[in-house]
Amino acid sequence: MQISDAVNAMASPPVPPGIDPRAARMLAGVADAVGLRVDPDGFLVAAFPAEPTPERLASTSARAGMPMRAEVYDAFGFDELVRAGRLAAEAALAPEVATILDEALAIGASDVHLMVGSAPIYRVGGVLRPAKGIAELSAPDMHAVATYVAPGVVGEAWDGDCDSAISYRGARMRVSLFRQRPSVVLRIIPGVVPAYETLGAPEVLTELIGRRQGLLIFAGPTGSGKSTTMASLIDRLNTTTARNIVTIEDPIEYLHGNKRSIVRQREVGDDTASFAKALRAALRQDPDVILVGEMRDLETIETTLIAAETGHLVLSTVHASDSRSVIERIVDVFPVGGQAQIRTQLAATLLAAVTQSLVESAEHPGQRHLAVEVLVTNSAVRSHIRSGETHQIPNDIATGGDDRMTSMDRSLVGLVAAGKITLDEGRALARDPKHFEDLRRGVSPAGAATVAGDGTGPRWRAGGYR
Repeated sequence: MQISDAVNAMASPPVPPGIDPRAARMLAGVADAVGLRVDPDGFLVAAFPAEPTPERLASTSARAGMPMRAEVYDAFGFDELVRAGRLAAEAALAPEVATILDEALAIGASDVHLMVGSAPIYRVGGVLRPAKGIAELSAPDMHAVATYVAPGVVGEAWDGDCDSAISYRGARMRVSLFRQRPSVVLRIIPGVVPAYETLGAPEVLTELIGRRQGLLIFAGPTGSGKSTTMASLIDRLNTTTARNIVTIEDPIEYLHGNKRSIVRQREVGDDTASFAKALRAALRQDPDVILVGEMRDLETIETTLIAAETGHLVLSTVHASDSRSVIERIVDVFPVGGQAQIRTQLAATLLAAVTQSLVESAEHPGQRHLAVEVLVTNSAVRSHIRSGETHQIPNDIATGGDDRMTSMDRSLVGLVAAGKITLDEGRALARDPKHFEDLRRGVSPAGAATVAGDGTGPRWRAGGYR
């Protein structure tokens, strides 16, 4: 043995007596890394046969779906860990649970519904679909699932609800565990952030995220792809600019490694008590860009507007059905006496409001296309926000002379004309059926793709909207 080999052998950490099965499963299938344990501070500790490069560590971290630390072992020690890790990974889940999650990933499901007395039900392309070949889940089955997705939660002190996130085979899964003997709903978030160009989202946003300050709001019902759109924009900034980006999420969905930018992601519940508290702290952390997962209360909205006023680009979401409702929802949170000031702040800071909806594809069952309404602020929009004349917002979109704006009906017409969605789907989602039909008579398939943000871009099944 060479002296250098002896030194290296002595420097290598001893092979740990036990491996956390969940940690091992996070890196199952990775040839040169073995998950060992998850530290109390949320880092996955992994064994490597040699010191990994920063790029290798980042790619392995993305595969696992959480930040990582490396431990380096000699050849003998690493081979022992590979064998032990394989056994631990196989024991991490009951076979039935692994089968359910593997099937969800294989068919491109966006959500998984699990409950006692029912076979698993998947949502694929917006449609609920029962699992084939999997028996009804028993109470012990569901407790095994609950123990995996939220270890240590179900017990005498459990209040009946739990929201968290897990990683499985490189995908993130947002978990909603609730008391119904119990039941679980999993929202599957692909492990790779989709490129913005693949989403069919409005091009104007790629221009607006270059601004140094202002507010971008995304609206739409749960499951309309708001998080995916924002994650793609953050990834674009991370790839092309050098900025300090802070995200505040509940829970964290897409994970971002540092590229040209610094990205710090904080999760409500684990890392901070609330959106408002984390947002106030973020203002003291030298941020350029702040993502606020949801503007859900007065304090968060007020602080978000201050951040957008004071030299920060802010992205956030609101549960609203259209651009007019976005403005009204924000203003109506405040007492009547303070609403005039909020309208003034909103008029000064709002760059754009984007309302999203996902529509089942006519060409590819199980896939969906993005329909959007885009409001870009100009002098008329700002004036109507300040004066409270929000009923004028739809007219501003239709007649504002800005081809970066589009109504939801126009977006739907573009999708129908391009053969992306059926006419019945377009009519069912139209805000104004008469306006929809008037637009449809004036749009040809050749012209449909020129409508700004018409959602006719490809839907990337491997990592886009689900």
